[in-house]
Amino acid sequence: MGQGAAARRLAERTGEKLTVFLQRLDSLLPLDIAICIRESEREHLDLARQAWGRRPFYLYYEYAFWKGWRPYFLTTPLMTRSLYYPDYDDILFGNVSGHGWREMSQLLGVECAWNVNRPGTLEFDSAAWHDWGADGEVSDRRRAFARRACRFWFGDEAAAWIAPAFAENISHHFICFPDEVIDRVKLTDPARAMQQQAQATDRAVASLEKLWDLQQRSSVLSGDEYAYFLNLYQMTHAAKLLAAHRAKIMTARRAIRQGDRAEAQRRLTEARASLEQATAAWTAVNRRIPQRQRLASPTRKTSAAGLLSTLEPAELRQEVDDLAERCDELIAAHTIPGWFERDCRKRELAAVRTTEPIAVDGRLDETVWSAAPRIEHFLDWRRLRLESLETAGRLAYDDEHLYVSMECFDPNPAEIVTGMPGPDEHRLCDSIEILVAAGSRSHAFTHWIVDSRSTVFDARNGENAEGAVEYDTGWNSAARAAVSRGRDRWTVELAIPRSDMGIPLEQGSTARILLCRNIVHNRPKGEHEQNAVVFLDGDTFHTPRKFATLRFGSEEVAAHEPQVEPTVRPVDFGHETTGDGSGTYFGGEFFLETDRNLHDVRISAEYTDGIRPLGQADLGSADMIQLRWSPRQPLRIRIPTEVPGVACSFVVTSREGNWSFQRRFGNPRRSDPPADRLFAAALDGRALAMPAHFSSLEPAKLNIEEGTIEFWIQPRWDVAPRSSGPRGTLEHTLLNIGPVRPEHLYLSNYSSLTISHVASGSLSAILSNRSYEARTVSAGIRDWRAGQWHVVALQWKLDDGG
Repeated sequence: MGQGAAARRLAERTGEKLTVFLQRLDSLLPLDIAICIRESEREHLDLARQAWGRRPFYLYYEYAFWKGWRPYFLTTPLMTRSLYYPDYDDILFGNVSGHGWREMSQLLGVECAWNVNRPGTLEFDSAAWHDWGADGEVSDRRRAFARRACRFWFGDEAAAWIAPAFAENISHHFICFPDEVIDRVKLTDPARAMQQQAQATDRAVASLEKLWDLQQRSSVLSGDEYAYFLNLYQMTHAAKLLAAHRAKIMTARRAIRQGDRAEAQRRLTEARASLEQATAAWTAVNRRIPQRQRLASPTRKTSAAGLLSTLEPAELRQEVDDLAERCDELIAAHTIPGWFERDCRKRELAAVRTTEPIAVDGRLDETVWSAAPRIEHFLDWRRLRLESLETAGRLAYDDEHLYVSMECFDPNPAEIVTGMPGPDEHRLCDSIEILVAAGSRSHAFTHWIVDSRSTVFDARNGENAEGAVEYDTGWNSAARAAVSRGRDRWTVELAIPRSDMGIPLEQGSTARILLCRNIVHNRPKGEHEQNAVVFLDGDTFHTPRKFATLRFGSEEVAAHEPQVEPTVRPVDFGHETTGDGSGTYFGGEFFLETDRNLHDVRISAEYTDGIRPLGQADLGSADMIQLRWSPRQPLRIRIPTEVPGVACSFVVTSREGNWSFQRRFGNPRRSDPPADRLFAAALDGRALAMPAHFSSLEPAKLNIEEGTIEFWIQPRWDVAPRSSGPRGTLEHTLLNIGPVRPEHLYLSNYSSLTISHVASGSLSAILSNRSYEARTVSAGIRDWRAGQWHVVALQWKLDDGG
């Protein structure tokens, strides 16, 4: 209503009119009718008492599960402690709205009716209702209150055993519908919370069993109290079964999310065993209960009461079976990004030319092995599933030989004791395989298998004298192999003569190659892994058209630095009420993607309001990240103060390098970039050290019909062609003139000119108009190196339809 004397006078007149109205209403009602007041505070009750005197009041609290994940028992408004009036003993009543089973709501009603701050009772302490901590322990204060309320309800003898069903803070809505609660209140560790609920229901069941035994001996409960107890007894048993099952499923899904197949399978096995045991107990409970004496319960599974009273363990077993059946599919969805799924069918491998002699001894101490690009990310040739143990290959060549090295990482190589019987006798064992073909249009290839004991199996595939395709295991190669064993790996070094392959070993030439690794010794009995550097998608190892392309390069084959890219989607940013006022939260589903294996990785976040530091958080760590990593739970960071936006730096440290990425949530404050970041020394004066972005909105700065742009550039990076990777096809934006605004997130799709360096090793210019029509021109820049100056000139004239 504003401020000032006029506003105060208006408020006073409005208050007087309302008071007259309430007093008139009071005079029309019998004295034994209570007035219902919804979610009120002490000052509002004071006004009501002034108007209505000693009339009884019914306080109605709508504090349901969406206002906090905790059970109803914990959502008592903190204002309750202020509602005591010395001359009233019976005016305060309460209830809590919610969905499904409402035992907690009823207990809240008792609490409010008790007028908890009156003399002679325990003082209400908000900590008693919000102390559901990480350890899930029940406080003495909360236990005492629950017992006091249950004595009022069920009598002294039964109260001690029935009170834990309330004091344990069992959240039936969370147990029954966890996704709804997780989504609404953004639980950071739902699996842990569900496990605590399972432990709470277990303790509550143990106490209710004692009351059951007492009831059978002396009938301490009768009538409605007994009927109520039967409902509580059955549904707490059901909640125990369901919470334990949900906790195991959540843990299995977390393992799937992180790509840990062994842990996921272990948790699913535990879930099956637990269900078998719990089903027998659940059946016995339902047989024991006199169903006709229970209170009527809903049967709709959309409510907690309906779901618990009609719980079917068979449906839970089906959930386990379905998850186990889709385990590989789900792991691939979480751990294999789309760009790798496309690239793994058509990979290109580079061999580095060497002029130094290579001693085939399995040691990899020659300089060329440090320079050769590392070949990683082997996957099951039959399904889209990454290898369980890391493998790293490298390729080199000289005038006479193709050299292959394979590092097969293993937690205990000394345990590998089996191998192939002999050079011409193949047996599946821990080994590596190399298949080489001259091209993709023929069935001809040569094949080598080397086990961990340096035994070499060789064969050749091709047409025999009759023109039929034949796999010849009697063919003998002149290839040389050596194997060394270390603490965490066994390493193969192989020299293949040019004459065995029938391909030219010349810079610029190409061939086809398949690198593979077989893992047997640490697999469960009857299982093994056969991993290849490409996904064969249903074909066999003997399919040259599915092999990777092998390109013979120079002595200085450029190996690009690891691409590392964090993604947060969907972005979650907002404000929430905290104990001290209003706070801020931000986050979302966090993924870190890389096209190179990263080791000893730590991921953290440092966040500011754009200028002022707000805090930092440790997001997690990993011994190795292959392609994609995500924390155990979705990212959600809370700040105790309200800010309009957050600027967050995600910091990644690893053995392979360190990276920092800036992401913005909301509208953080912006400061001008420092001069040392904005400018750098140039050929003449200073140059921009950051990409140049210009708006093409109002006024328009881009002549879409014709124009010329010319500038000098000094890259800080070598141009190294690569597959798309986590960053996609774009490597560096140099210049952009376009509408940088939320509804046009892309740099080059609308009314814009963008000049950029792309993954193919080209300089690309894209010109687009307001109809989303684009023209593109590119030029190869594979010879660009860091520190060199280059001039870029672009001229266009759209006078001929493009």
